[in-house]
Amino acid sequence: MDGTISVVVSTKGRPSLWQTLQSIVQQQQVGDEVIVVQDGRWVPRTDIHAATTAVGARHVVLDAGESWYGVAQTNLGFTLVHGDFVLHLGDDDVFTPGTFDRVRVCSHETVTLGRAAMRDGKVVWDRPRLMVTKISGMCAIVPRSLLCRYRLAHSRQVDHQWIKLLLQRARREPEWLDHVMVQEQMEDGDDAEG
Repeated sequence: MDGTISVVVSTKGRPSLWQTLQSIVQQQQVGDEVIVVQDGRWVPRTDIHAATTAVGARHVVLDAGESWYGVAQTNLGFTLVHGDFVLHLGDDDVFTPGTFDRVRVCSHETVTLGRAAMRDGKVVWDRPRLMVTKISGMCAIVPRSLLCRYRLAHSRQVDHQWIKLLLQRARREPEWLDHVMVQEQMEDGDDAEG
């Protein structure tokens, strides 16, 4: 085992949370952790406590009166992690098979960016470049050492902005992983907020 993985899942209690968590536990190894951060503003449509207990995840409720599309939940989760690599997902996404094996061998020195497949089948990114709509924070493999060293406390920035800022502070270029790590699983009629 090359590195432990912490996954922060931001949720408002969508029924798809169960599939999200299953995609994680199917790839977990000893030392990995899952932290589910619930947006306390929403009335959950699934039993979050039962879902997290079933997979041994830690359940935290954030009732800060704001979500910022899951950013507030992700920020809180990032302060609680212990793994060597930090990943995050919304409760409407799943990790694809083999993702954790690829994560464990990534660089401990910089952010590695993988790919995501949207519900319509479109794959993000078409070529490796750090720009709006071309990357997704769900596909950022962040060494915890970088998070600790260059903490982005209370950042309300969208994915490409916080990743770019972290890389600037670390004076690093990202590495690119040509692997679809995440598949969007948003349910019909659901909104996109965190």
